[in-house]
This record gives sequence, structure tokens and C-alpha cells, in this order.
Amino acid sequence: MLQSLHAGGAHAFSPGPVRPEVATASRPWRAIHACDSVHQVLPAVEAQAVVGMRPYVLTPQGECLKQSCFRTRRLEAPKPVSLLNAWGEVRKWRRNLMETEVERGIPAANADLVHAHCFSAGMAAVRNCPAVVYDFSRAIESTAHTHAGSHGNSHSHSSSKDLSWLARSFAVAEQFVLTHAGAVVVHAGTMREGALRRGCAPENVFQISEPLSPEVLDFLAGPESLVPGKTDDQEGIVFFAPDVCLQADPAASQQAIQNIEFLLQAFALWRQEIVSARLFVMATAACAATLLERATALGIADFVFAVPADECERMFAESHVVIALGETSQESAPENLFAGSSTACPHNFSSALGSMIAGRALLAADSSCHRDLSPHGRGLLWFRNGDVQDLASRAAFLARNPDLRDALAATARRHLLETRSPEAVGCQYDAVYQHVFARRKTDSTPPVAGIRLQPLLVCF
Repeated sequence: MLQSLHAGGAHAFSPGPVRPEVATASRPWRAIHACDSVHQVLPAVEAQAVVGMRPYVLTPQGECLKQSCFRTRRLEAPKPVSLLNAWGEVRKWRRNLMETEVERGIPAANADLVHAHCFSAGMAAVRNCPAVVYDFSRAIESTAHTHAGSHGNSHSHSSSKDLSWLARSFAVAEQFVLTHAGAVVVHAGTMREGALRRGCAPENVFQISEPLSPEVLDFLAGPESLVPGKTDDQEGIVFFAPDVCLQADPAASQQAIQNIEFLLQAFALWRQEIVSARLFVMATAACAATLLERATALGIADFVFAVPADECERMFAESHVVIALGETSQESAPENLFAGSSTACPHNFSSALGSMIAGRALLAADSSCHRDLSPHGRGLLWFRNGDVQDLASRAAFLARNPDLRDALAATARRHLLETRSPEAVGCQYDAVYQHVFARRKTDSTPPVAGIRLQPLLVCF
């Protein structure tokens, strides 16, 4: 039966939807999203349309798609980018921007602004358009590594060396784009740091998260997300650690061993205080063997359990506290989270985001990926990354405080609705576009202010 939590207590809240009211952008921006594929920008353009903007998608083929075409068009998979043809793509993008009309008599280059999502489009835009936003989601020189790694022939060493010089030149070229765009949008703290290292002024760099899917938001806004957290029972307090073993990276076995050792040492400490605590770890077969070996050595094997990946959804539903270790967890991939059940299926997300959606108390390492999710710690409790004693003390603290666990889950729900809904994300883009439009270049204005070119060191 669905019910509100602690209806008469200090942490009471209403079971009604808390989805924010639809906001309106400061103006109906005609924003041209120049990108390699529609799939690449679909979440952003749909968020902008929700708040009253007029986004267009400009493809490499020179097609200009209006909002009505975003979902009806077949979404092609993004194509691999090669540095070897990037400059040719710059010329193609210049032609697209100058010749493709978004409205009668208005070429794409003369729209309110151009939002470039790839290097070639960004270079063409900053050289030909008055107001440009550059989406910095991947450094251009990383393409050289990918390209070199895909050629496993006898000349791979020479090819890699040549590509390193090519990548160096493109890294310098991308620095030009970053420092001449009116604003740079990033989606992770690590990319923000990279933009600043390349000379971007801090006030020109904006970090915006991708919006959650409509299905997830409907779940969070509905009463089914308010099912009370598990109460303490005779079987004890259940802790679940989903990201100890790196499922997709066989080369990271050493990191998985370090994660296991760290987590088990902390669990051995907090179980001295919370004798009913049990720890479940999502693990591969190899990790499960290591987990058993180390748990036996620490005398806690009877209270530590390995679970396969296909049990992730069940464990999120049955746990009291989810432990997210941080940088070693998989990157968030905001896709559909539902598998026909009333509980979210968090294995499509990072462990931290999955815990917030599933309505479980989150104990997270204070790391950059978790700061991206909740910069001020709303809806979670931090522990110092790598500090066994700190993790143990905070886990024991959560085990003793069920009201706090429920309050964290409720706050996490509000935080996601307020920051990751299309309305919220659309308003964040509106602020970026206001910033850029106010500083747009005209024939009589000097180049963009705030450029702080730094010597660029690219090592390979």
C-alpha cells in the first residue's frame, strides 16, 4: 500500500507530485544545434522546446530540422570522427551555416546563436557567426587515441606517432574554439577543469547535466516513488555496493581488488558496532572469489554476499543503504530506467543516480562524479574517498538513523526533479544563451573578452 513517510514526524512530506511548473525562457531563442547526429542533441533540444525556445538541428548534410521533425526522424547512430578529415568537415560546416536557411531569408549563421556540438562545426561557427556556444563533451585529441587503437597492424607504432602530432595540432585548434566561443557547455566536472586548463575564463564555462527521461521523471513525480524505505527487520540492515567490480573493463581487475579490500575493511569496522549489518556486493565470478577470500580472512564471510548483475534491481529494492565508491563506477547513461515494475531498474545508471531514483539512502564517496550529481550534497551523505574509518563511521551512523535514511531519499527525489527535469535543464540553457547573446560579436565590437590563452601541453 502506498503511503507518505512519517506523516506525523519531522520528516513528513506530501505524496503529491513535485514536478516543477513549466518555466518559460527569457525569449524564444532560435538556437542552431550543429551536430554530427540528431541522437547526439535530442535531450537538450527537447528540454529547450519545453521552455519555449525554437531550437533547430543542423546536420552535416545541410538539413535543418525543426522541432516537429526531432522524433519523427529516424535517429542515426553517431559516426566515428577521424582527425584525418576534420578540416574538410570545417569547410562543409561553413557552407552549411552560410547557405542553409532556418527561416525564409535567415541563414543558420545569422540565427540568434549557433550551438556547436563537434569540433568542425565549432571551428566554422567561431569564424563565421556572431554568437556561438561550444559543447565540450570530449577533447578532440582523444579521437587520435581511438583512431590509432583501431588499427592493429605492423605500422601501428608509426601511425600512432604520426597521429600524436596531428592530435597536438588539433588540440591547439580546439583551444582556439574554446577561447573564442561566447560560452562553453560541459556535462561533467572533469571537462570543466579541462576547459579551464585550456584558457577558458571561468565565467564562460557552464556545466549542465543531461535531463532524465520522461519515464523516470513521471515515476519520481508520482506517488509510487514514495513507497517507504525498508524498516529494520530481524534479518538486519542491508548495505548494497553495486560498483565495486568494474563489469565492463577486464583490465581493471587490480582496481576491483583494491575496492574490495577497502570496502571489506570498512565493513569489518562498522559491523563491530552494528552487529545486524549485512553487505551485498555486485560482483563478477572472479570478483566473487576474491570477495570470499578477503571476507574469510577478516572473519566476516558469513555476512558478506556476492550477487550477479541481473540481481541489481532486486537489491536496490531490498537494501537500506547504497554505497557508491565514486570514480570507479560506470558513467551515468540516462536511458530508460523501467522494466515494467514499480521500482526503477538502476543498473542503467551510475550506482549513485540509480540509488536516488530507487529511493534508497545513498552513502557516496566525495568524488568529482558524485559532485556532478549533487554539487552541494543534497540527498546523500558523503564519505572521504579512500578513508576506511570515515566510511565505517558514516555507515554505522546511517544504520542507527532510519529517519535520516528516509529524509535523504526524499531530498534526493526533490533534487532530481528540480535539477534534471527538461524544464530545469531548459532554463539552464536559457541562462547560457543570455550570456552569449549579450556578448555577441558585431562589426564594431572587439573580439570576445575574457580569453586567457595558456601554453598547451599535449603529451602522448
